[in-house]
Amino acid sequence: MACHGEAYRRRPEAGRLTEFYLGTSLGGVLGGVFAGLAAPHLFSNVYEYPILIVAALAIMPGILFRRPAALCA
Repeated sequence: MACHGEAYRRRPEAGRLTEFYLGTSLGGVLGGVFAGLAAPHLFSNVYEYPILIVAALAIMPGILFRRPAALCA
């Protein structure tokens, strides 16, 4: 939910929303294809779940690189 809220806050102006949501959808498709087709062949055990949790936390805005408080609005 935190990532969805951040994507909503960072959405572009109305003129570029179609491009934004198409890009977001493409990312979902690629993630689904990886999880459904590639991951079962790459991982012999349930390793992808902890890897994906760490990856999601790593790319979550503000977790690795904090912005100065003056820039956060």
